[in-house]
Amino acid sequence: MAAIGEKPIRREGKGQWILLDYSDLVVHIQSQELRNYYMLDRLWNDCPRIPLLVSEAR
Repeated sequence: MAAIGEKPIRREGKGQWILLDYSDLVVHIQSQELRNYYMLDRLWNDCPRIPLLVSEAR
């Protein structure tokens, strides 16, 4: 995101779980241990998947 000039409007956490809020997009960065513990993939598994088309930053 930084490569295309986007900055989060809010950042929370440190270490094993960091959340970056870009308003229309929220990014969770987790350690594998926390990812396994919270199982967010399973929590949101029944939601529709929306393809994300990302072009390379130039």
